[in-house]
Amino acid sequence: MMTGIQGSFLRDFSAAPRAPQGVAEQGPMDQFVPSEQPVGEVRMRDLLRFAVPPSGVSSRDRAAYASAVETMGGHLGLTQADHKTLKQAYGGDLQLQAFLAQDKPKAGKAGPTQPAGDIKQGLIQRVGDALRSQCQQVGEKCLKQAAGMADAAEAMRSHPKLAKLCPVLGALAKGISALGNAIRGITGQGDPKQMAADLANAVKDLLELMKGTRLDKLAKIGSKLLPGLGELTTGWDFYSAVRSARENNQKGNKAAAMAWSVVAGLNSLAFSLRATCDLAAVLTALTVGGASPGTAPVMATCETVVGVMAGASELVAIALE
Repeated sequence: MMTGIQGSFLRDFSAAPRAPQGVAEQGPMDQFVPSEQPVGEVRMRDLLRFAVPPSGVSSRDRAAYASAVETMGGHLGLTQADHKTLKQAYGGDLQLQAFLAQDKPKAGKAGPTQPAGDIKQGLIQRVGDALRSQCQQVGEKCLKQAAGMADAAEAMRSHPKLAKLCPVLGALAKGISALGNAIRGITGQGDPKQMAADLANAVKDLLELMKGTRLDKLAKIGSKLLPGLGELTTGWDFYSAVRSARENNQKGNKAAAMAWSVVAGLNSLAFSLRATCDLAAVLTALTVGGASPGTAPVMATCETVVGVMAGASELVAIALE
């Protein structure tokens, strides 16, 4: 069973997701498994199954819209009649139409609906509510992961292969802690567009903190790990790290167990941050409207930070091999 530093690190990993059979078996290390199930490449492709969006919308935008729909529970709370109204009124808004293409609307009853403007505003408000909730959850998760990484770095100082990574993990822990403090209180004061801007600014602030530090190199490593659509290749790598952490804990290899927990934790946190930034990017695209630049401006910044987390995870995993 987990005690001391490891136990405090992993309290956040209390509810195990449904893992692939044979990958995350029940056992004493189940607390390594975060509460959400990471989305892997196969799952992300499945998310894009509903419809082909209008031409002129990038693959990156499609991925962001699909992720946002999934985060919101798999649907946008719209009926088929709502979809028809929005298509007729905003047919030239390619970003809105691409977002709707990822939705699976409820059948609903035929007949008059709300005005198109009210339907769109309600949709924007729901995306904003989802973003507000995500910011609170991910902010808290950042703080817990940062504290855990600091503890892990301390435990790894005497390990022959891992000691050299302690300064990097310590610096990243400080950055993630700052990010968590910045985003957990984002409310936008009722303005969804302001929330999206606040999140983008929080991520940019972290990038500023990283400039000229050893974390810059992690961004370059991480960028090579992100596939063409900018999706996170979480899933199997995550569960492999969970299993390795469990096995090392059972063998009494505390430092290695903590290091593998860092890999799993960063993987999970990167996915959560990416999903949150997807929502912010969608809000930005929807509120600009018309011939907007889509989700690219927000996601370009987010992917750099996600890349840092992915790069750190990769460095630790390589050191443990």
